[in-house]
Amino acid sequence: RSKTDDHSKADASVHDRRALASSHALENMSASTCNTFAGSTKVVVDTPEGWCGGDVVVLWGWYGSSFRALRKYAEIHLAAGRATVMSIAPSAAVMLKFSRPLRRVAVASLDAVSALMNDLPPAQRGLLYVHAFSNGGCFVYEQLLRSPLLL
Repeated sequence: RSKTDDHSKADASVHDRRALASSHALENMSASTCNTFAGSTKVVVDTPEGWCGGDVVVLWGWYGSSFRALRKYAEIHLAAGRATVMSIAPSAAVMLKFSRPLRRVAVASLDAVSALMNDLPPAQRGLLYVHAFSNGGCFVYEQLLRSPLLL
């Protein structure tokens, strides 16, 4: 056996695990799940224990925030039975108000919401709330409102 065969099998194994994880994502989301959508934008999706649908809250962080700080607010929504989708805009995009990276955060967040809700029957889909913090979150929300293709 060559090293190439071992490497190919390892790659296939990783690919299989990723495919399995994504196909069962909605079944196993009681723990925090990190996903990457729309390039390198990090989105953290979290659902309450035993979540079978309902409301979803998108949390967009403030300038310089961290996922650890946002997690405190997400836990309030999780305790109320709502799923959460968290993302933070890049600092330079907030400071200089660059629309493209801000729009990427909005797109990535909406992609995560879609992934969360698509497999649910319509009767189990709840409301979508936006919890935008300070300029960092509001600038992302502004890009959502200015981009009719995102709505």
